[in-house]
Amino acid sequence: MFLLLVLLAELARLQVHPDSEGIFLHVTVPQKIMSNESEVSERKVIYIIKIDGKPYTLHLRKMPCHYQGYVVEFPNSSVTLSICSGLRGFLQLENISYGIEPLESSARFEHIIYQVKNDKLNVSMLAENYTRIWQKDKPSKVHLSPQVTVMILMLW
Repeated sequence: MFLLLVLLAELARLQVHPDSEGIFLHVTVPQKIMSNESEVSERKVIYIIKIDGKPYTLHLRKMPCHYQGYVVEFPNSSVTLSICSGLRGFLQLENISYGIEPLESSARFEHIIYQVKNDKLNVSMLAENYTRIWQKDKPSKVHLSPQVTVMILMLW
């Protein structure tokens, strides 16, 4: 654990530049909003997440472990998440897409948020099955699929 903290501290000091293959990751701690309405607690859930320091309110409709909904601040947005083991899925705002995944080594419910830039695909990212692969020789990159690469940017 100590080694991980040292590695993360060193990565935070590196200046990371996006390239043609990469995009940035952000760390967020989703806040679940409790409601007195029984309908909200049984069939709907509300989370607030931060992207680039700005809060976004996710209204989600329950479907066994998976939720679909929208971002309040963007009426024509779309959100598809699994919340069984943290928040995992995609947010489609106007013309920007974000992915979100739990940071597995975090004890504080931290999640990574990354902008999805994928000009080469003709299909929606929400339908794509992806696998995360960590590269030993390039610890600052995470590969979600052969077509999408993201860069880690630790925010302190």
